[in-house]
Amino acid sequence: IILFSIPLLWPGVAHGSLDVLIAKKNKLIKNKIDKVFFLLTYLFIPISFFSLWIILPNLIFLVFILLSILHFGISDSVTSVYKNIEILIRGLIVIILPFKFYFNDTKIIFSYFFIDEGFLDSIKIYIDFVYLILIILIASFIIVNLKQIRLNKKNLIYMIEMIGIFFCFCFFQPLISFFIYFCFLHSTRH
Repeated sequence: IILFSIPLLWPGVAHGSLDVLIAKKNKLIKNKIDKVFFLLTYLFIPISFFSLWIILPNLIFLVFILLSILHFGISDSVTSVYKNIEILIRGLIVIILPFKFYFNDTKIIFSYFFIDEGFLDSIKIYIDFVYLILIILIASFIIVNLKQIRLNKKNLIYMIEMIGIFFCFCFFQPLISFFIYFCFLHSTRH
């Protein structure tokens, strides 16, 4: 964990530090007043989220999980064909697989963040169901994209990348798999 903590901090800090530049590029920030408003809003969101997490940890945890699936899926998607399915697959891999294959380890990690262990136990059945959907989505995505791979060799690289991430989260414990994913794919692509 210590080995990956240092590289996690650097891309993690860099990852968030680009948000002002991205906002300028997307024309959300046009002048100094826009920049101040953006930064105040940018700081207000995590402070509000943290405050709500303290008051309603289980509910906000579910919101966090859904937002994380969207964030990782949108940030890491690369193909234009069936983009929404790819977003869902990439986001679910990162969030669902640690729960599926390392449920007790994941439960311990989130218990440090005030999530009730009984609540996590109660959502385990949903994890199994979503995992099944994920497997069906991946198989469908691969089958549908086989034609695209013949036309564009980059799609083969992206498919191998997606399968590699899948196996990373299957074979490594949650923190190690997330550190590998975050440092070497998510932050570099972002």
